[in-house]
Amino acid sequence: MRELRATPGIAIHEPKAASAYAVMVIKHAPPLDNRKLRQALAQLVDHDAINRAVFFGVGSAEEACNPFPVGHWAHSQVACPKYDPDAAKRLLAEAGYPNGIDLEWKVIGSRPDTVKVGEISKETFRRGGVNLKLVQLEFATWIQQVYRDKQFQLAQTIFLREADPDGLVVSALFTGGQNNPGGYSTKEMDDLLTQGRGELNRDKRRAIYKRISEIVAVDVPFIRLQSQPFVWATTAKVAGFYLNSQCRPFVALREMSLER
Repeated sequence: MRELRATPGIAIHEPKAASAYAVMVIKHAPPLDNRKLRQALAQLVDHDAINRAVFFGVGSAEEACNPFPVGHWAHSQVACPKYDPDAAKRLLAEAGYPNGIDLEWKVIGSRPDTVKVGEISKETFRRGGVNLKLVQLEFATWIQQVYRDKQFQLAQTIFLREADPDGLVVSALFTGGQNNPGGYSTKEMDDLLTQGRGELNRDKRRAIYKRISEIVAVDVPFIRLQSQPFVWATTAKVAGFYLNSQCRPFVALREMSLER
């Protein structure tokens, strides 16, 4: 990417606020129904290391826990946990695991990025007292076990959602949502999501989504790793090229032109 950015005559197109993000889903059943344990896991994810080694510095891990990315109109700043193995060990002890815990992480074996995230996390989790067993599965088997049968503890996937804040999070946080295989469910979250969907005033909606962000940061229904990078390149002569709400190019020949 550094070479591409430095190439004369090349224009790089990146969305200001990506509506896609890499995420670690969590099964909300023993032992991971323990919020202290989930909070410990959140402090064992080295977002910067993942961004450098897996995504080559592309995309953003800024405020990684926030479901609304920096630059999105529904974004409000929240305090996200930082990588801190010592703090994670203390949380593990408070959760009832002073000697650590073994957990299983299911990854899609045909996706090098998910395998690499798992390998990095295996080491960073170990430093905090969590021993990860990585299980590589063929994609269809992964879908069956994680999304259909919900037989997992931890897994990684990518959410590609709509830009509207409701579309961005409702399927992952609402009870029974299609991107909520871990079974996260609270009345407060369901009520807030319903209120946000029905509210027309943007300022009032922003206040609702701020509260949702605060809950996500503390309750850890899932662990958002970073925005999923969607980077496009054209020659600098191309005009009228822009990305849609899902970070993909909208190609309308009547609006595009090629400068001489």
